[in-house]
Amino acid sequence: MKERSGRIEKKIAKDPIFGTTLWQLTDYEAHHIHPYYDIDSWSPDGKKIVFSAAYDKDVAFSDPYMYTPDQGNLLTYDTETDKIEWLADGLGFNSHTGVFPFWTPDGKCIVCGESVKTAAADRSIKIFDAASHKLVKQVDGLHPRQMSPDGTRILCQSDIGVVLYDFATGNQRVLYSFTQIISHLPVYDGSYAEQAVVANLKWNHDGTRFLFRFSFKPGEYMKSLYVGEADGSKLTRLDGPTLKFHHPSWVPRENRILFGDWDANGEPHIFHIDFDGKNCNQISKRHLHGHPIYNPAGTQIITDNYKGEEYGRSILLYDLKSDTVRQIASFTVNFVRSNAHPVWNHDGTQILYHSDHTGHSQLYIIPLAEL
Repeated sequence: MKERSGRIEKKIAKDPIFGTTLWQLTDYEAHHIHPYYDIDSWSPDGKKIVFSAAYDKDVAFSDPYMYTPDQGNLLTYDTETDKIEWLADGLGFNSHTGVFPFWTPDGKCIVCGESVKTAAADRSIKIFDAASHKLVKQVDGLHPRQMSPDGTRILCQSDIGVVLYDFATGNQRVLYSFTQIISHLPVYDGSYAEQAVVANLKWNHDGTRFLFRFSFKPGEYMKSLYVGEADGSKLTRLDGPTLKFHHPSWVPRENRILFGDWDANGEPHIFHIDFDGKNCNQISKRHLHGHPIYNPAGTQIITDNYKGEEYGRSILLYDLKSDTVRQIASFTVNFVRSNAHPVWNHDGTQILYHSDHTGHSQLYIIPLAEL
């Protein structure tokens, strides 16, 4: 994909169902082009968007995703010139998260999280210089999930639990082992650690604590939501309506958590819960689910709807004050777990998402000012 450097692929498009004005950022015959759904893809100055790509011929199915161990590509889109820039190839890639790229807060580096399968040998942190595109550091055995707000620490998942990686020194510290995490379950069984994984690690606004989802497979796939402290001290397991806790994320500038779940009647909804497990409340009676995430102002939620006839497969904009839902775009996902994963830009004026309704997986922006 090196030939993409310098290309302008952007074009103005219309959503095929809702007629919404869209900025199609990519126009290339490669599948699985998308940013990760809950990590901001924009550079700190808002001038570039990082994303990943792989050719469909290079990926193979391996439950639950499609993988390639060494054919993933790292690219950026320049929001001022509309040019694509190729940075690197030979990266581990999966159809759900790509190469899991995110920026350091100073904008100088891009961190990639290769996670081809579940074993530690298939995980690594790769840190690239954003200007020179050179690989400046590689750390094997860890999968980075998010950089702390101050840019000093990376939350990582590993085969032993939650690990904190010091960006400056390279030191690693196990904050919570699987044994510690499992001991908080209502029914303790040490064998769960053999089929356990931590994911969705996310810092709160000031980097004092973080959330993560713990899953295990003793038979039925079970999930639990935890909140840990940055110093590795107190660990709290939260109880929700079910054991799903789908796509948890922090409410902006608060210590509350947003997540999707099902109510007692099996209907999908979105919920709030405090970081200490108190005040778990359904936000709206409307059937919202997917991958909900707040805008920076904390006044609207964007999500992608997958189930139910009420909204079909569409990008939904929910306004909390008016309790209204608006379908603003449609999408299709014809490749395993290549979800739409909508995400906000820094000022909440644009929404980036992925769809393959043209026959190829592409990136789109919804400019909210044009709705």
